[in-house]
Amino acid sequence: MIKKSFFKIVAPLFLSAALLFSGCGSARTALSSDEIKSAAESAGYTVNSQDVSSSSKLDSYLAGTQQSDSSLQMAFVQFKEENDAKDFYSQMRDAYSSRAGLEIKETNSDTYTTMTAQGGDLYYRLSRISGTVLYAKGTIADKAAADALFKNTKY
Repeated sequence: MIKKSFFKIVAPLFLSAALLFSGCGSARTALSSDEIKSAAESAGYTVNSQDVSSSSKLDSYLAGTQQSDSSLQMAFVQFKEENDAKDFYSQMRDAYSSRAGLEIKETNSDTYTTMTAQGGDLYYRLSRISGTVLYAKGTIADKAAADALFKNTKY
């Protein structure tokens, strides 16, 4: 009797929890360059759109500098093809991996990949969602400000 009532109560709770948390941390959505520019400007960056030729692999390219600390810079690249974004991310990751003294942390999935690298006084953060890449570089003192941009944009 106790076993039956236990399963009648506990099983629905576990099922509800599984359904509730099944979407957590999954399926991030890439933002447009306008959305990134707006978020970066709200976070205190001066952001400029860079010219992109029609023959380029890029749809858009933004570059910005933190107004209060010019050592903190950001870039956003929107590629025409997702594979080009994956290749770009891999090349950047490999470049950091080959640098001595950098501690690298990385998270991978099919649509989302993120990496941080820090060593000495330097801090780098790189995230790819679908065909877009958001990048920041600065000093260790800039880490919180750089991370805030990624948190606000869900990159």
